[in-house]
Amino acid sequence: MSKELIENRNDLITRAEEIVNLAKGETRALTDDEAQEVEDIHAQVRGIDRTLELEEKVEGLEKIERNEKKGDELNMNEKELQERQA
Repeated sequence: MSKELIENRNDLITRAEEIVNLAKGETRALTDDEAQEVEDIHAQVRGIDRTLELEEKVEGLEKIERNEKKGDELNMNEKELQERQA
């Protein structure tokens, strides 16, 4: 999912740059439609950034959970060893 989101994000940014560069090249202000499209793109990019950020947080939580399970397994193995030695 991340790869597709990043590609979509990059495509959106490229489109916004094209719109702005076209107006710059023609030494004019953006039309209302162009300005609205750039604003829409900006909102979409912010949404993608937020999704990617939350995705990273969830991955971090999953790592914590895996580490906790490993820790529990290690504790159980240590307990078993102690019981065998007793």
